[in-house]
Amino acid sequence: MSTPTKNQYLPDYVSPPGETIRETIEAAGMTQNEFATRMGITPKTVTKLLQGGAPIRPDTALTLEKVLNVPARFWNNLEVQYQEYLARKEEAAELEQHAEWATSFPFSDMVTLAYVNAVKPPWQRVRELLQFFAVKSPKEWEVVWAKPDACFRHSAALKSSSHALSAWLRQGERGAAALDLPAYDPTRFQKAVSAVRELICEPVETFEPEMIRLCRESGVALLFEKPLPKVRVSGACRWLGDRPVILLSLRYKTDDHFWFTFFHESKHVLQCVKKRLFVDVPGEEQNDPKEKDANNFARSTLIPQARWSEFIQDREFSGPAIQSFAKQVGITPGIVVGQLQFLKKLRWETTLNSLKCRFAWADEAGN
Repeated sequence: MSTPTKNQYLPDYVSPPGETIRETIEAAGMTQNEFATRMGITPKTVTKLLQGGAPIRPDTALTLEKVLNVPARFWNNLEVQYQEYLARKEEAAELEQHAEWATSFPFSDMVTLAYVNAVKPPWQRVRELLQFFAVKSPKEWEVVWAKPDACFRHSAALKSSSHALSAWLRQGERGAAALDLPAYDPTRFQKAVSAVRELICEPVETFEPEMIRLCRESGVALLFEKPLPKVRVSGACRWLGDRPVILLSLRYKTDDHFWFTFFHESKHVLQCVKKRLFVDVPGEEQNDPKEKDANNFARSTLIPQARWSEFIQDREFSGPAIQSFAKQVGITPGIVVGQLQFLKKLRWETTLNSLKCRFAWADEAGN
């Protein structure tokens, strides 16, 4: 996972190069008029140079090297440092005007998850956020991140914060960019999805690294990214150029939601829709056809539909019956419970929820 760049030392004040020139000519016992003569410039120009009113150009640095016997690179570096200091000072004043914008992000949570560095001054928070999102200003953030190209599986009841959601997507983008992947191979990815299906009943320490490997060998970045508060998505599919990315949040932390989301997003990769934003609200009839296609793909991949149709015919769904059926089709009982709940054949608050396997992030495992 990508981590934020450590803060560099930024001095509160950098003296103009002219002050160093003044000290150097005084140490040499040289008057300003004599210095002007030796430099081949007017006394007026010397005054500007000493007061910071005129920058040290490369040719001026070469002349200073000859007159003061101090390397030109020293003067050039001094000028660069001073101009950078002036630019940062001006930038800080400009960023201060966007302090309110920064409050829209869950900054403290982003620090906890190592998205950004912990800084207190409002203008520095703005800068951390802009650097994290790789944009010049909030104006560019609005263009690039307010409506990103991605396919989501989203909560039907709760709305996500667009700012928090964009940060979660950006962190996934950074993680994907850090991977060295081969070119995307759709045929190989289809085989990878089938191979992942065979891992469903394995323990998490077995299936997680294996499904990541299978996806990456086919050119797909599969990333698990803990969601920020108010990010109510189970997963997303994005394309970064020609590189497909599947981002999973483990939002509900149960096996039925996890596996359904993976196969749902896998179908979006196979659909190869690169420029699109659609929020999938499970259960709504007006869902986009490609979302319906992704849902159907996930269901049929998890459970052979002919076997499923036979199983749900006129019966009471007991724990033993569900466990027996799950074993026959090679999935976990929790997936069967989840599908029965989706069809309203079981209540969401059923005691059979105990058949679901629950996952946790590594930092939560001991809680």
